[in-house]
Amino acid sequence: MARGAASVLNATVAVAVTGVGGPRSQDGQPPGTVWVRTWPAELGDPVWLQLDGSPESICQQACSQAAHLLLERLDGQ
Repeated sequence: MARGAASVLNATVAVAVTGVGGPRSQDGQPPGTVWVRTWPAELGDPVWLQLDGSPESICQQACSQAAHLLLERLDGQ
């Protein structure tokens, strides 16, 4: 997804988030199960998060964590 986002936006870096916001489990995964991926792949491996709260809170936390991860990885380059 991150590579696709970069392609569509003609960007050199991107971040993508997928997971279960809740309120119920999905595909056997509990609410708050989130994966974050940065692109290009050289920026690092996908990150798994287990977040708590309402669906809205989980989405907000996921966005915040994704932005933080991307900035952290870019700073390390």
